[in-house]
Amino acid sequence: MSVLSAYRSVRLCSDLIPSESDLIRRIDAAGTDEQISKLLSEVNHLMKSHHDGDIWQMLRRCRQKIYDRRRKIRNHTKENAMTGHNIVELPSIRELQHSQTILLNEVTELKALLAELSKAQTCDTKEKLIARPAPQKTESDKAQGFISSFISQLERLDGSAFARYFPVAAMLTIAAGAVSWFVADQVTPLYQAFNFEQPELAAWGAVGMAVGFSGIYGALSSRRAAMMCLLMALYEVLFIAAGTSTHEKAEAVSSALSQPELLFTAESLAKAKDDYEKKKSRFEDPRDEVFQNAWFEKKFLTPAWDNYSTALNNYKNQKSSELSEAETFGVQGFLKLLYRLAAVVLAMILTGLAVNRINRAFAFSR
Repeated sequence: MSVLSAYRSVRLCSDLIPSESDLIRRIDAAGTDEQISKLLSEVNHLMKSHHDGDIWQMLRRCRQKIYDRRRKIRNHTKENAMTGHNIVELPSIRELQHSQTILLNEVTELKALLAELSKAQTCDTKEKLIARPAPQKTESDKAQGFISSFISQLERLDGSAFARYFPVAAMLTIAAGAVSWFVADQVTPLYQAFNFEQPELAAWGAVGMAVGFSGIYGALSSRRAAMMCLLMALYEVLFIAAGTSTHEKAEAVSSALSQPELLFTAESLAKAKDDYEKKKSRFEDPRDEVFQNAWFEKKFLTPAWDNYSTALNNYKNQKSSELSEAETFGVQGFLKLLYRLAAVVLAMILTGLAVNRINRAFAFSR
């Protein structure tokens, strides 16, 4: 019976001791020095009843937390005592509304007074300005103003847009210039075929108008610029089609006339003609010994004329044959036509894109 009673007494005492989590929660909830002192005395009393074991170690840890908590509370109390004189009591909402009404009335009165004063000062200022001569700006002032305004505009440039669009704009500009040069080089022979006095200037003028209207449309995107682009594209299509056809025909004729057989026939014709003219001049020259000589006419002049007539007929027949066999406008001419039209369209598109990207690269931030 004694062992059982001792076991029951120990269990009853352990049930009366609070757990560590409960003690920590009470320590954290304590906000005053009095509450901390009460918890400390309670823990000390429990530690006196339990000198060893896990319970004593738990109580020791809780006592250390109590010491730490008391130190924080005392430090916080000192800080409040030091800064307490800086705390200002805020007015109530009614007091603020009343003060606001008073201030609004005073502001209204001040505005009316300022309006009257400004009217009076305006009249005086106008009279002074009329009487005072206008200041004269010097050339240096104008130059400084121009430079300062230019620098201020440069400062308003959007750096991110410039870094994003300027490299693309530079590449498109170079590509548009190269394609425009190719177009001018291709259409110059067409202007020569139409007998322009200055075909190179005419070709560059047409290319300049085409890319110029494309650039205007890329910068403004207006209907008038789009209409001018369509008109220039239509002009280029019609001119390149007609010019390519004329130029190809001229090239075909030149190629046919430069055939070796035809050149040999032409040289034979020239020799026969020269021989006939020499003999004829002797026959018609009164100072020559064969002047109006029937024997010379029969033996030399008439055969020379026959040779000349035969050579002339051979040349005409061979020339007609070569020209009829010459290809005036075939697949090669059609491919040249497509190439020139594609180059013109590409130059206009690249120019419009280049001007659009340049416009975006030099955007100003607001």
